[in-house]
Amino acid sequence: MRSFQNSSISKKLTMIIMFTCLVSFSLSSLFIVAHKVICYRKTLVEKIDVLAGVTGHNLIAPLLAGDSRAADEIMKILQGDPHILSACVYQQNGNRFATYLQSDSLLEGNDQGFKSFSCPASITPQQAGSYDLFRKNQIEVSRSLMSGRNHVGTLQIVSDLKGAYYQLYVYIAIAILILALTSLIAYLFSRKLQTLISQPILQLAHSMRRVSEREDFSLRIADQRNDELGILMNGFNTMLSEIGLRDEQRKRDKEELEARVQERTAELVKANEKLGQAELVARENEQWQSILLQSVLTGIFIVDAPTHKVLYANELTCRLAGKKEEELVGSICNRTICPTEVGRCPILNLGETIDHSERILLTADGEHIPIIKNVIRINYRGRDFLLESFIDITDIKRAEQELLKAKNMAEAANLAKSKFLANMSHEIRTPMNGVIGFLELLQREEQLTGQQRQYVDTALSSGETLLQLINDILDLSKIEAGKMEISMTELDLISLVQEVAEFFRQPAQRKGLEMVVSMEEELPSSLRGDPVRLRQVLVNLLGNAVKFTRQGGISLSVSLAEEEEDSALVRFEVKDTGIGIAPEAQSTIFNAFSQEDESTTRQFGGTGLGLAIASQLVSMMGGEIDVESMPGKGSTFRFTARLEKQNIALVALGDQDFSEVRAEQELACEQSNTGKFSAFRILLAEDNSVNQAVGTAMLEYFGCRIDVAEDGLEAVDAWASGQYDLILMDCQMPRMDGYEASREIRKREILGEGKPRHRRIPIVALTAHALEGDREVCLEAGMDDYLSKPYKSDQLYSVLVKWLVPASGEEQEEGGRNIEVSASMTSS
Repeated sequence: MRSFQNSSISKKLTMIIMFTCLVSFSLSSLFIVAHKVICYRKTLVEKIDVLAGVTGHNLIAPLLAGDSRAADEIMKILQGDPHILSACVYQQNGNRFATYLQSDSLLEGNDQGFKSFSCPASITPQQAGSYDLFRKNQIEVSRSLMSGRNHVGTLQIVSDLKGAYYQLYVYIAIAILILALTSLIAYLFSRKLQTLISQPILQLAHSMRRVSEREDFSLRIADQRNDELGILMNGFNTMLSEIGLRDEQRKRDKEELEARVQERTAELVKANEKLGQAELVARENEQWQSILLQSVLTGIFIVDAPTHKVLYANELTCRLAGKKEEELVGSICNRTICPTEVGRCPILNLGETIDHSERILLTADGEHIPIIKNVIRINYRGRDFLLESFIDITDIKRAEQELLKAKNMAEAANLAKSKFLANMSHEIRTPMNGVIGFLELLQREEQLTGQQRQYVDTALSSGETLLQLINDILDLSKIEAGKMEISMTELDLISLVQEVAEFFRQPAQRKGLEMVVSMEEELPSSLRGDPVRLRQVLVNLLGNAVKFTRQGGISLSVSLAEEEEDSALVRFEVKDTGIGIAPEAQSTIFNAFSQEDESTTRQFGGTGLGLAIASQLVSMMGGEIDVESMPGKGSTFRFTARLEKQNIALVALGDQDFSEVRAEQELACEQSNTGKFSAFRILLAEDNSVNQAVGTAMLEYFGCRIDVAEDGLEAVDAWASGQYDLILMDCQMPRMDGYEASREIRKREILGEGKPRHRRIPIVALTAHALEGDREVCLEAGMDDYLSKPYKSDQLYSVLVKWLVPASGEEQEEGGRNIEVSASMTSS
């Protein structure tokens, strides 16, 4: 290729013309030869196909008759074609039927490869079809022999390609001869015609050489042409004219430049004098800047952004990094004073912004110093620099760690306190079940004297007060531990206000107090919220109002404070004419263990937990609580709660008396010992002897038949052997607890065990635990309801009514013993 580039243009033109002619003729010859070969192959296939068709037609009869000798005679007609090497006939099952092989006299002149051909004894079904196959020196043609639509055999004929190769060699020889003659003619014409192009170009090159050697820009090419070479020559003449003009202009510019240089030299001398004075001032400013940077209590260093090299570091930076300035300046900031790896720079690679951010400074010893860092990206004269400043916050971080440690210790202590209170509550509630239960049963005895009944009432009231104190402590521990949650269930606001008001109506009447309840008609339709916690707040406020009011009255009003599309903010207001609260005590009245003064505690009792718990619950319900009060005139407590709305019509309440409902409830309790539960058999699973006695006494009081199991295993065995209408299951028992026993009973019910086998027995949990989530654990274990200890007789009565009364309407003793599985699941 290099020799071609260095050859003359006349030689290049000759070679190009020759190469073009040779390539064109070679491609043409190649296409012609290929076409001839393809045509010959096609003709050969058609010839063999005709021969196979005639032979195959004659072979159908011998194949059907199974006459292989006749088939061999028919195939001898193939001897007329000397190129046929062999022919094989196969039956329908693929076995060889007849064979024709070219005689040895004919094979003597053929290639050795043709002599080795023979017919296989059988062929596969894939080889029995029709196909044409070209090999190196042969062609194999296979045709199916058909009798009507039936396949009776296969004929395979093999022929050599000697004739095709002979014609191919003749075509190649002719093509080579024509190529030689064409090349000679092309060479002669190219030698003559290339001068038409090369001669003007050589003339132009000669003129350019003369201009270069003599620097005579007045020289011109006189040859005039109208083709591209003429344009090139005219362009060369024009270029020479322009160069001549520019050469004259250059001489004039040179003279002017020399004059200007003399003028500028004098100006530079004056500028150098001023520059010397400016350098002196800059040096002084640099010294002042260095003094300021070294004196500040902030670490400062400058980094070259493209190379990450430290260009400057003040004294504080060097001291914190543990290196001298000459060691630090010039080093790469990555892994030197910055802990990030190369290619992971927060500013340059990760695109972060460091503005008063906490970072790490790496020291010479590999230590990490916490710092507050600021980085400013500066572009100076087209180059990026990073101006970084920081302050050491080691002491601050140490103080934060100490504060965090103290906070964790405080939280751990608070958690331990909450767990202790919860455990103590559980341990106290268990014996309280016996105390309150037996006192309540004793209260129902008719043989008691007036003084004895007063003693019993006083003891029962003290027990309930102690239970309320335990509940308050437990609620406070749950709130402090963050385990108190607000549930969202259907809330009947009318019934809730009615129940709370009726609960305090008799205590208020005994003190001669008037109680008024009012609700706005504009309140929205049925709501969703946490009825337990809302009732707890109302009970606390109304209880305080009754406790601290000697005369006058108490009012409870419910109104709509705010309404949105899917929620409503309901305002509750409890107003009394009691002793009131001093202004200085109103700011702390909602704190835990806080009351107005010690005299109040001594006179009225209480722990000061009620309002603290109420305040927390109101906040969790999305509301606020406040108080207005004047000593001696009474107090007004207001709180709000955000409740979800439902599309159910509201029944207006207005101002009304709820004594009728209360009377119905009292009548139901009075009629509880009428024997309506005498047809039911109850299984009580309880390990504590006191709780066994309490539960047995209450159930016998209601007329139930009772069996007692002291642990979960006995409860499962009793259920399997007897027929029960209800199981009261204690959760904490030896050997097998109530959870496991309930799971075992449900498992056996699914397997069809128990009596009767088609029923699901209701299981009610009895537990002294009162933590959030205990009810859900019981339901997950297969229990249907939940009764927290200590329980009262009216609570137990409500459970019996809920799970036994609906099934007792069948008027048959056995018909009310169990509840359908579907009904039980719906009730739970």
